[in-house]
Amino acid sequence: MRLLLVLLLTLLPALGQAEEVVLGLSRNNVAITANFDGSELLIFGAVMFLGSLFLVFSAWGIENTFGPNGLSSPRAIPLATTIVMAIAAGVILFKDARLPRVTGETVMKDILPVNVIILAVMLVAYGVALKPIGFLPTSAVFLIIAIKLLARRGWGWTLLVSLGSLILIWIVFRIVFTVLIPAGIVPEAEVIQMFRSLFQGAP
Repeated sequence: MRLLLVLLLTLLPALGQAEEVVLGLSRNNVAITANFDGSELLIFGAVMFLGSLFLVFSAWGIENTFGPNGLSSPRAIPLATTIVMAIAAGVILFKDARLPRVTGETVMKDILPVNVIILAVMLVAYGVALKPIGFLPTSAVFLIIAIKLLARRGWGWTLLVSLGSLILIWIVFRIVFTVLIPAGIVPEAEVIQMFRSLFQGAP
């Protein structure tokens, strides 16, 4: 078992530059200590930036089956979201490249803590549940859990911020810009008609 561990460590690329691995072999255990120069954080940022550019390209390729209708086109929200992602990733990568490397920084400690992993799993679940359940209930559950987990505030504040933000987003994109979003189990047509009747002053 110890021989296998040593062989695996010797096969890792660029160990001399990225980390210094010291193996302390004793009779009952294997002690491993590693010192990183922070390069993996810069690599992680570059991967995120390139991934965001790929998503922008993919969003731009979404077919617009309704003609040139601007913000109401099917690719409007994905394209806007991925552009923001690419800009944010580029800014972070640029800033990280100018900072001195800090010994001891690792991806799992500084980039992917437990909260980030939980949110990543929630995003996958959100994507799976979005179409069958609908935008409103799925987004409500996601925002409530995410804000409660990150802000660690009371339930009143969490519900107010999450549901208030969701209602505002839904009104802007679904009512104003008429962007098609999955309705799911929510009777969206009746709700939209109610809002239109209120804005038009209908009884």
